[in-house]
Amino acid sequence: MRITAIALAIILHVFLFGCAKICPKCEGIGEISGTCPICNGTGEVKAKCPDCEGKGYIEHSCDNCVGEGDIKCTYSKMYRCGIINDYTYKTECRGGRLIVTGSGENCVSATQYKNAKCPECGGDGIVTCNKCWGRGIYHEECPRCHGKGEAFIECSNCSGTCKVQEKCPECKGKGKI
Repeated sequence: MRITAIALAIILHVFLFGCAKICPKCEGIGEISGTCPICNGTGEVKAKCPDCEGKGYIEHSCDNCVGEGDIKCTYSKMYRCGIINDYTYKTECRGGRLIVTGSGENCVSATQYKNAKCPECGGDGIVTCNKCWGRGIYHEECPRCHGKGEAFIECSNCSGTCKVQEKCPECKGKGKI
């Protein structure tokens, strides 16, 4: 009896693969697409905010005092003197001492301020930074989580697609039944 090429191919196929048919559920792929069990199909999960590491704020080095906590005293005040207040003078802190400038710098009232201790810094020439209050750092509310420490981030299981590939339960991932 003579075996044809087609018959030989059929015999070889049955020998290698058996008589199984393609799985109708996965169409022979062995996997089906399902809803992500981690995010329940939303594509995102609530987690510790990655921007503030769950603290609710972001810490910055103070740009006002360059992280030192103290700044140069900038005290300054304007005064009027004279019978009809036609003269003005200004007192300013320079290294903790006041200097007087302006058209009224020689007024009697101005002389009390010349070289006097600055009322703002007490003669030190430096004051506590008004942005960080001497800490050198300041906190800003986290814009991502609005101070809550938690944010919705992309689901790492499905990469935000809401779907995952699962082994077909009918053929157990083989593609044939």
